[in-house]
Amino acid sequence: MLIGIYDINDFKEIDFKCRLDAYKKVGFTSVGLYIDNAYMNSNENYEDIIEYALKIGLKINQVHVDYKISNEICENTQKYLEYMEEKLLVCKKFSIKNMVLHASKGDNPPKINNEQLKKLSALAKKYKDINLSFENVRDNYNLEQILQLNEPNITLCYDMGHANAYNSSYLLNKYKNKISCAHLHNNYGKDEHNLLSCGEIDYKKVLSVLSSTGCDCCLEVFPDRDCPQTKKFFVDFISKAYSDCKN
Repeated sequence: MLIGIYDINDFKEIDFKCRLDAYKKVGFTSVGLYIDNAYMNSNENYEDIIEYALKIGLKINQVHVDYKISNEICENTQKYLEYMEEKLLVCKKFSIKNMVLHASKGDNPPKINNEQLKKLSALAKKYKDINLSFENVRDNYNLEQILQLNEPNITLCYDMGHANAYNSSYLLNKYKNKISCAHLHNNYGKDEHNLLSCGEIDYKKVLSVLSSTGCDCCLEVFPDRDCPQTKKFFVDFISKAYSDCKN
């Protein structure tokens, strides 16, 4: 089972070319990243990162849009849909199969309405070759309403760590046939984004189920905020991340 890694740009002194070269050198064959420049370092652009990744032979099978605007899905406005279409066009340009987004944000988000569901369904039909892959988060009412649209390319991005932290592991089996991609990280009951070997989740069991779906799996792991900002630490961290996938 091939597993990619989301680009870790916390190391401000390591430019994206150096990071991507390092991912490839340790063994990763694909990367994921946010396609919103608000999540980029000030001197970096996500399209440049995509182009360089493809140039050196790294695949990009999934990307993530801004999660902070997730509750706008319930406001029944064009602004949200226009943003999502803008990002779908990026996916189309670079032949990226899975665009990851959230259906809600926070503990008590607003509920999605039928009119917005219709618009979302129409957007999915327009870009039928790209999966709108909704990630499980804290509250999954909106997520389940969206998955029940039964649009072929409205799918689930199963987040292993979120499922453990927010008591939603049931989604793995309930919507197994709708999973098109997955985020992999471990924790001890909180949303910590640890390495696979650092937590209470039986990740090998989860990976076995995910493997049977044929979905695209990508590590979404972060080092401690107070970690050394050195290339050596960065390479050691991603090397350990890769090693966990092989053990």
